Amino acid sequence: MPDEVASSSLESPLNRFPLNKGETSQSITQQTTDQLNTPPTPDQLREQLQIEPLLETNSFNAYSAGAGAGIPVAFGAEWGDVFITISGASKDRVRTTFIDSSISTGFGLGNPRDLVGVELAYNILSTRTQFAVNGSFDLKVHRQIVDSNNFLASTALGIANFYSYGPEASLNSSSVYGLLSGFTYLRPTDSYSPMPMTATLGIGGSPIFAKDGVGLIAGVGVGVHPQIGLGSSWNGTGFSLAADFLPFRNLPVSLSVVYQDIFNMTRPGHKLILSLDIFYRFR
Repeated sequence: MPDEVASSSLESPLNRFPLNKGETSQSITQQTTDQLNTPPTPDQLREQLQIEPLLETNSFNAYSAGAGAGIPVAFGAEWGDVFITISGASKDRVRTTFIDSSISTGFGLGNPRDLVGVELAYNILSTRTQFAVNGSFDLKVHRQIVDSNNFLASTALGIANFYSYGPEASLNSSSVYGLLSGFTYLRPTDSYSPMPMTATLGIGGSPIFAKDGVGLIAGVGVGVHPQIGLGSSWNGTGFSLAADFLPFRNLPVSLSVVYQDIFNMTRPGHKLILSLDIFYRFR
């Protein structure tokens, strides 16, 4: 605080240090005057001119390219966070005549470090017909369980499509999932490209995350460049690859491409998904 600095700078050395045996206040005053008149050494100047960095390049709050590869992660939005994702998907074996698009928007509540964070999302499932005639809602509750020097971990429980509406609502059944995700920097001392990595492991129910019963969810993404991330995932029914691009390092806007179900293991088969993601934090 400025007042504290001013107060300490005006305080007399005589009031802060007791007199040693044989010393007088006049001798100490003379010593203090001599110290003030003595020019500082180069090492002292360097120490005085050092300042704390304004921004840690490898801070967990810094924007970095990610690669979720189409699966949920255990980290999520909290109070003050909002996001919107606009996606377009190529044709597949079920939708053979349309290139479709969708929109997802949501916000966060709570604090995952003190108690829990809650992420609520609204999805416009298809824009090829009347706008927003089909939609659904997602819910995720997440809790941060580890926060060390170079590692974060979070756990989450969520429901995808916990409520759906519209003529195609029956095609969007709900699925429950549980996840554990970790985040770290592979090169934490590299101020330019610390290589952030996110890994996720969990389970989810059918029909989204398993054909029947319960399926395994797993994925990993690595920032191979400050503005480029690569990732892969298994969502319980198919294997996917993803790439993410961050056009501006100081803006929370990213472009991603996901090649979903590359081995044609699901009924719709493989398809390409392009997305624009925008995230903003009001705090």
